[in-house]
Amino acid sequence: MSFGYFYEIKVSAREHLVGCTTKSEWYKALGGLNLEDCPSCRGEQSFPGWELALGGLSGPLARMFEGDLRAQRNEFDDPDAVFLGSDLVKLIAADIDSRGRTFFECLLRQRGNEADIWLFEPMRLFFAGASSRHNAIVVLWGG
Repeated sequence: MSFGYFYEIKVSAREHLVGCTTKSEWYKALGGLNLEDCPSCRGEQSFPGWELALGGLSGPLARMFEGDLRAQRNEFDDPDAVFLGSDLVKLIAADIDSRGRTFFECLLRQRGNEADIWLFEPMRLFFAGASSRHNAIVVLWGG
């Protein structure tokens, strides 16, 4: 079963992730950030559908699952982790708002993931809130 979370963190958390390349280095650094105490948005099993849909776009939305920093993918199917800096969070939040729900419904339907649209509103609100506070986001998903 897959899982996915967005975690709102301070921009200064980037310092802990710079230089981390492997997933084990990322997990160790993320463990020091106390993500369990950070505001979060749970994406349950919907992240793969959104990743597939957004990966075909250009611009900020295409970077939601690529980030400013990311752990290297490996052959072990370990969870993925990326860091979205505050500038990218702001661009993604604006892009989500400007395109609107109907755009994402169509995009997800084209990829066979129309059931994942439930995440639109919680994700929109989460990115808008993090953007308004000039914070960063860590995206953690896998399974």
